[in-house]
Amino acid sequence: MIQILLTVSGLHRKLVHVRMKFQATQSEQCIQLASWRPGRYEIGNFAKNVSHIRCSNAQGDPLRWNKIAKDQWQIHNNKAEELIFEFNYNAAELNAGSTYVNSQMLYVNPVNCIPFIPGQANEAYEIHIEEPYTFLSSGLPVENGIMHAQSFDELADSPFVASYKREILKEKFLGCTFEAHIFGNAALDRERFWNDVKKYTELQVAIFGDFPELIFPNANQDNRTYLYLLHFTPYFMHHGVEHTTSTVIVMGPGDSFDKEEKYNELLAICSHELFHTWNVKTLRPADMMPYDFTRENYSQLGYVAEGVTTYYGDLCLVRSGVWNLELWKTSLEQWLNNHHKNFGRFSYSVADSSVDTWLDGYTPGTPWRKVSIYNEGALLSVYLDIQLIIQSEGKHSLDDVMHHLYETKGKTKVGYTADDYWNTLSSFGLANANYIRATMAESPFDFSEVLRESFEKIGVELTWEESPISTERLFGFGVEPGGVKTKVNLVAPESAADKAGLWYGDEIIEIDGIGVEKNAPFLLEDRTEAHVRFIRNSVPFETTLYFQPEYTTIKRSKIEFKTTSHPLFKLWLGKRK
Repeated sequence: MIQILLTVSGLHRKLVHVRMKFQATQSEQCIQLASWRPGRYEIGNFAKNVSHIRCSNAQGDPLRWNKIAKDQWQIHNNKAEELIFEFNYNAAELNAGSTYVNSQMLYVNPVNCIPFIPGQANEAYEIHIEEPYTFLSSGLPVENGIMHAQSFDELADSPFVASYKREILKEKFLGCTFEAHIFGNAALDRERFWNDVKKYTELQVAIFGDFPELIFPNANQDNRTYLYLLHFTPYFMHHGVEHTTSTVIVMGPGDSFDKEEKYNELLAICSHELFHTWNVKTLRPADMMPYDFTRENYSQLGYVAEGVTTYYGDLCLVRSGVWNLELWKTSLEQWLNNHHKNFGRFSYSVADSSVDTWLDGYTPGTPWRKVSIYNEGALLSVYLDIQLIIQSEGKHSLDDVMHHLYETKGKTKVGYTADDYWNTLSSFGLANANYIRATMAESPFDFSEVLRESFEKIGVELTWEESPISTERLFGFGVEPGGVKTKVNLVAPESAADKAGLWYGDEIIEIDGIGVEKNAPFLLEDRTEAHVRFIRNSVPFETTLYFQPEYTTIKRSKIEFKTTSHPLFKLWLGKRK
């Protein structure tokens, strides 16, 4: 048993003191912090937040220690004995995957700040918080204020919030108690939100057949609970992370959720994270079975883990009746526009981009190099779902594929391979599955034409129109929206901007002798030629933009639902079986 005591150590310093008491099984005992956290496929470097380390034995005698890797320490104990390893953890950042403390709460993602013993990942944990908070929100079993985890894997997957104030929405349905624990202020219609949560939840459970919490050994059949831990901030935030029995979502500003756009953003992220309960938390690539918290867990299957989830998160909202067709059209157009603006689609496959999340998957990175597993994976899923519906004449869809994999690879906890995924697609009627895999998933690919053809067969029209923004429409470049400076954030290959030598990060300061202050699109409206002065790395440059019809420009997608009575269209956006 590993005992953890958490103490807030200097609130204004944002420090949480972590005390780990355990029985060493050997001399020269090693202690490890996780290198990454599930849901974020990159090295987390959490040890950068660790300071003021102390080691001692049960009698309080200090022991020497030294650091042997970036997130590993070695204690110089002489025998197997009870040891104490303690440190301060900097808890200054609030997002859906962090650990954070303020005057109102202690919010902990244990994977950030609670160590484990290499080779003893199945050791049980007890976690106690010293401060007398009023409430404790946790997916872990709690007895007399102490949380219990059967292993580090369970602990790492179980965020918790100790707070003085919270609001709870709660209801039991589908054999499980669903709760939303709300922290912070939000102009949110609680009743409407909870009714919408129930609608998309019912659909997701219907797709998979049951709620996956049932298969976990610590699940109490009479008291199963799934938690939404919702943090609302007074400033902009948009972040969510999935867990087996909960999800953490941080969004803001809180006073904006009475606006339809912001409200629907909240629904989309909630639906996305719930779908992850099946797809990732239960049904996982074999490369990640089990998680190895000491290193990168490479997989080419991010287009399933995140791409399918991105697609279904929004799809379930329209299929359950929460969203109307206009909102669904907006999602499709956004994915298509993101695809069109990402010229990495000509350079890198979505499968290889999945591996590279561990390299630079959450930053823009080198221009034109890679694609997003979320966006490209969603478009691939759109294509596969529609093709299954078309080719099976409505008998099968991607629902059947995910349900089958959940039953055969998720519940059995063996994980799935790329062959499993594509063979399952083939078994449900997808023709040329291996060809699609090779060309669309494992090679650079532009989805524009194949999606246009697929949409057409179910009564949907996809066209591409000129961008309403002059920089994109005439000269093939974009600038950062809303910034104080006019910085280039997009350049199309073989565009007028590319040929004139403009590049990402350039700051445009003057167009035809007129100073630029957020008005570059206005100044370039209806121009076919423009003299531009810009700054790059603090050095001034100038160039001339020339519009030519044959140069690459940036377009916008337009979706129209031409025949909503088409039987295959109804199957696509209906509840199906």
